[in-house]
Amino acid sequence: MSGRETNKHWLDYVAAWVALCAAIGSLLGAGASWYQFRASRDQLQSMKFDQRPWVSLEMEPEGPLVHDESNGLAYTFRYSLNNVGRSPAFNVMFTATMMPLADSKETPPVSGGFSYPEPLEALRRAIAQTCQENDVARTQGMGEVMFPNAAQNLRWKAHSPGLAKGFVPGFAVVACVAYQFSGDPAVHKTVRVFDLEPREYDKMIHLDSSNGDSPELVFSPRLVEGFSAD
Repeated sequence: MSGRETNKHWLDYVAAWVALCAAIGSLLGAGASWYQFRASRDQLQSMKFDQRPWVSLEMEPEGPLVHDESNGLAYTFRYSLNNVGRSPAFNVMFTATMMPLADSKETPPVSGGFSYPEPLEALRRAIAQTCQENDVARTQGMGEVMFPNAAQNLRWKAHSPGLAKGFVPGFAVVACVAYQFSGDPAVHKTVRVFDLEPREYDKMIHLDSSNGDSPELVFSPRLVEGFSAD
């Protein structure tokens, strides 16, 4: 091999190494840029999370459980909304409904009440439907603005779905508040679920009884699927 050919191979070898080093440098530069982008994105998300509104929801019983000719049974409760975040909450909407904890029975049990499985699927559907009512109202421009630490104390009458007959062990009162952060299309929701049940274990609620004929009731937070906030 002549000296000229040797020099050519050597130059090709050097050029290949230079190209390889350049490619590695480009990859390292791209990785550094991606890391910087990700760090900046995470920082912005953290700042947004820290500055966004957070609307809390508290509920207290008032009653009584009454018979409503058009909507079955109805129960009135007091509720409190409070923006505990750092920014105003926009398009704030509140809705509450009521669903039986189990299918009704034509006659009350002889003694000891009756057992029933946790109505988790029905409860999830009720939560979705209740929050969807807020979505419909928001599209009609019915939402409000809530500033930080400006609590609202109000009343709401929740209705059971339609007329029914028979006996049930109680109701789940499902409440949903929806709101938005300025400049963010995401809709945030806070959900609370309370059980409304007779104080005495072996008592039932008569769906088609007259007003004032229901047993003494207890209004308590539901432990399973009873709270969520995003």
